[in-house]
Amino acid sequence: MIFAVSDLQAFPVLGYVDPGFSNGYDLGSSTTGTATYYFKNLPSTIPGGLTLSSLVLTFEGDVFDLTNTTPIAGTQNPGWIFKPTLNLGSYEIEILTSQPGMGIPEGDQLTFQVNFTLLDDALTLNPLWDEGGYWQQAFGAKYKTAAGADVQLPFGGSTSPIPEPGTMVLLGISVLSFAGYAKARMK
Repeated sequence: MIFAVSDLQAFPVLGYVDPGFSNGYDLGSSTTGTATYYFKNLPSTIPGGLTLSSLVLTFEGDVFDLTNTTPIAGTQNPGWIFKPTLNLGSYEIEILTSQPGMGIPEGDQLTFQVNFTLLDDALTLNPLWDEGGYWQQAFGAKYKTAAGADVQLPFGGSTSPIPEPGTMVLLGISVLSFAGYAKARMK
């Protein structure tokens, strides 16, 4: 089955992470903890809908201690399994359905937890690290259509739903510019 680009943009997954703020995690000084990940399968425009069947989450080797960052068995949705993979410079956790025909339908979410250890350099936002924040992790997703076809989205999602500071500054400057223009025009 072939999907147009507009169709592919119509079924994103919203991913976000709670690094454990409610359990005493301190963003500036804590290097270990338990993070809870949430991935919501948003409604699509594809006839019959799409079921989330697999998700790959990346942990960068310059931020996370890859030997001490592991998924917690039993925290994922029932019928889902973890398949960790160590790649050059990163650690990927694939979480996928263990039974054919099973998945996360549109409107539902996939949830799981990971024990993590951050590198000390991550706390100072090492300038060599290009992602901009250590909880902005890339992920990719795979779906099944109602007809049983596989559709894979490339990496490009981020677990940070909050816009980066540069975007907010740019938006603020634009709003102030329009307000100044409107005020000058009224005089």
